Amino acid sequence: MSKASQSKAKNAQLGDPSLEYNWIDTGDQRAGEILELATRNVWLSHKPLTRQQYEALNLPEGFVKCGIGCASMDLAYFRRSPNAKQDGPLDTMQVDSRIFVRVARPGHIESTQDDKAYDGVMVMHVYKHHSLLFKAGRTIEVMSFADGRDYVPVMHDSAIGIPGASRDNKRQLPEVWTVREIQLKHDLLVHLPTPTRAAFFLSAESFQGPVTLNL
Repeated sequence: MSKASQSKAKNAQLGDPSLEYNWIDTGDQRAGEILELATRNVWLSHKPLTRQQYEALNLPEGFVKCGIGCASMDLAYFRRSPNAKQDGPLDTMQVDSRIFVRVARPGHIESTQDDKAYDGVMVMHVYKHHSLLFKAGRTIEVMSFADGRDYVPVMHDSAIGIPGASRDNKRQLPEVWTVREIQLKHDLLVHLPTPTRAAFFLSAESFQGPVTLNL
């Protein structure tokens, strides 16, 4: 099988090639998110946005901007919008002639065992149906939380999820959390669970799971 055929086969495992707006392929460019206040639904720009373009967006009434950041995976696919009964096309809308897709809904925020906030990180449950592709040849960081499960990198250089996030901040790991590097010999497909447990760091990074990689 040629490399092109292998790539198409991997993409077919990731999602339905015919559903254009379910695929997010922004490369190392930024995408922006907006939040619908009444429903808590998060809508993601389908195409990249610069910071200036994001700040200049004129949002519909009842929406607020909730952050912009870079994807850490090579390709992403959303299987359905939150609360949809089955996999299929995402809900879409236009904002200033740009397509936004409904991809997520934030849930509760975790606290430590003594009911305090984590230092330098916010852990939130996010309702979404999100699949990721990391291409062979890359070296990625994989994080383990206190549960010992794997959490993969989802965003970097991101102002999403936690106020004051900046790549200039040093990453702070809670006690017993660890990070290891993995060199990918083959493409890695990851299907995040619903809800996803998402850690947003003040270092402008997000690791999400839990998954079992067996790597």
